[in-house]
Amino acid sequence: MGYSMKEIKGNCEEMILKKVSINGNICGEYAEISINQVYENKSKGDIEGVYVFPIPKTAIISGFEAEIGGKTLKTIVEEKEKAIKIYENAKDRGDNTVFLEELKPHIFKIAVGKIVSGETVKIKLSYIDELQYKDKKFKLTIPAIYEPTKMDENSKLNNLKNTLVNKIVKKKSEDSEFQFKTNIIVESLCKLDFESPYHKLKVEREGDTVAKINLQDDYEAMDKDFILIMKEKDPLEADGMIYEYKENGEDRRVVYLRMIPKLDDYEMEDKESYVFLIDISDTMKGDKLEQAKNALQMCIRNLEEGDTFDIIAMGETLKYFWDEGMAEFNSETLKKASQWIENLTTEDDADIFGAIKYSLENEGGHNTILIFTDDEVEEEDEILDYVRENLGDNRIFTFGFDSETNNYFLNKLAHESFGKAEFINKGRRIEYVVLRQFKRIQNPEVDDIQIDWGNMKVQSTYPRTIDYMYDREAFSIFAYVIGEVSDEIVISGKVGDKDYIRKVDLDNFNTEDNANLLKKCGQERELNPLR
Repeated sequence: MGYSMKEIKGNCEEMILKKVSINGNICGEYAEISINQVYENKSKGDIEGVYVFPIPKTAIISGFEAEIGGKTLKTIVEEKEKAIKIYENAKDRGDNTVFLEELKPHIFKIAVGKIVSGETVKIKLSYIDELQYKDKKFKLTIPAIYEPTKMDENSKLNNLKNTLVNKIVKKKSEDSEFQFKTNIIVESLCKLDFESPYHKLKVEREGDTVAKINLQDDYEAMDKDFILIMKEKDPLEADGMIYEYKENGEDRRVVYLRMIPKLDDYEMEDKESYVFLIDISDTMKGDKLEQAKNALQMCIRNLEEGDTFDIIAMGETLKYFWDEGMAEFNSETLKKASQWIENLTTEDDADIFGAIKYSLENEGGHNTILIFTDDEVEEEDEILDYVRENLGDNRIFTFGFDSETNNYFLNKLAHESFGKAEFINKGRRIEYVVLRQFKRIQNPEVDDIQIDWGNMKVQSTYPRTIDYMYDREAFSIFAYVIGEVSDEIVISGKVGDKDYIRKVDLDNFNTEDNANLLKKCGQERELNPLR
């Protein structure tokens, strides 16, 4: 899915994309990206344009502007019904308008209104994103730009996503020369290596932690995704940045702390008990059920001798692999479980709440519960309240299937139960997702975490409390400080029955003048803690 100007009326062949520029500011794992595009209506008639664009699942829109006929139109947020009425009234008056609507999760469309013959349209889209960190790498992806296309007036707007076809090629006329530029400033915690699979990069460094990224060559089209891979060379277990600013004449600071716990000294020898809950409702029919079965098959093959487990199929009624208690994992029970999973078929509904209750009430304690589902759960609040009150010493990890999955609920359920959510969409390698989840489960983790901020006057932190940190998984903390920062903070917790203590020397943190992005990122995480 890429960016595209579409139209409801007019000649799409003469709607020319003339320029694309990508500007960005990356601090640690946080990025604010602005994508600027310039279109020109070179036809003899007017066009009514519609612009379709995706944003990353971990991002939120921070701004959208459309400049048409010398006027700059900016988006405002209103309730859907009210926004539609405002838009229709403006169209009736002949005003230029923009109307932003979420087509489906993370894909938006904007009706930019009338574009008269010869008129230029400048579009600026901005969003804030938390880049995913794995294998010491961050990855920034900007989708390709697609050729303006004409939409059948009889089709529904919610099918716009299906009309993204041919990628833009350079128009042959001399006055439609295409320009593609990037200007990305990267402030990192350690030295980075940069690479891009489709574009040659020009990297200008200022020391080890600041770099400017531009394109080295001229490109005639943005017909491939712009991908920037940033690999850390020597990341520390605890690192961060301090951003300084003034508010009402008072010195303030944002302390950004990133932890990557390294728990090699903490060995976990306890055997685990697992309860696997698989959704076999009608919505899972076809590929999704096969994906869930494959993921479950991989899970049970990651168990170890001495572990115990049970499997519950969530249909109209609950179906149990093991009749009494938990099965001991061995070659015989693996063979039986594998065949039992293979024989599962879909039913009309799924009793997810009942399965969670059974797992917490009848399978003993100290279990790791893994849920495989795509369901939009009707009893969300009831389930979450029940889990909070009855979790005990169990943990819940969730797997969601396809992009329609109820991401918020599965994230919230895992978060409330000291677990983690993973999502398996089309094209994603199931084995990688399963192995990453099992690495979390089987490796040690830090619990009961406390932070001693020393003598600093900390106004607020996000998150306010930290329940756990996983081995070698990055975890970020923001502190909003009035006045000076102290030399050292101390992070303490428990790994099993052993103490975990790390002292962090803030004198080693880079201090920057511009706190704007880190302030926005902290606010964005507070507003959107679960994604």
